[in-house]
Amino acid sequence: SGFKLLMELYAPHEEREDLEYLIGYIDRIDSYGPTDLLKGLDPQTAKIVQEGLLKTTLESLRQADGKNDQEICIIMGQILDGALKRGKLRKVARAEADQAEFPFGSEIAIVKNHTGGPMTTDFLFERGARAVIYTDGFNIGVTRKDGETFSLKDLLESEVKKRESGWFFHEHGFLAARGTFTNPSETSSTITPEEIAKIVNNKLSKL
Repeated sequence: SGFKLLMELYAPHEEREDLEYLIGYIDRIDSYGPTDLLKGLDPQTAKIVQEGLLKTTLESLRQADGKNDQEICIIMGQILDGALKRGKLRKVARAEADQAEFPFGSEIAIVKNHTGGPMTTDFLFERGARAVIYTDGFNIGVTRKDGETFSLKDLLESEVKKRESGWFFHEHGFLAARGTFTNPSETSSTITPEEIAKIVNNKLSKL
């Protein structure tokens, strides 16, 4: 693809590595068309996913307020800058996932000093984890794999609230946390990730 050629000609080696997933994605679309990526999906789902493709984003920009090519290039440049940062974060996330602890087998993972964001948990979910406990500064939390039906609120709320305040339990059960990215905790938790893992493991074993 033209994008792959431009990266080979002008991008530093490290940045080509960071953008490897995007280069491969664009190259495949150029070679086989966007429908090749979506052929495993039913038609309705494919239409929904196609709205998020990079090509569709570019076409949407062309339709917005009569933007000219120079304006579109500036905006697409910002999008690609973001993609590069995501590529760098992907490396961090993969390294964090490689260093994760599994105190009760592959279904429950612990990540300490978590900086890789959702990508780290996604890597761990791909490797079989059903729940991931993480720490980030004073923050501590648990997130559940998409598609799982157990509720972290049901598993943790009663026991955790007996020991300390400040925890948030999402009503839909996919998250329990003491401190978040947007509202970080100012004090450390008295409950360790290992203790959270033990509670989750014990409760899951009884479901």
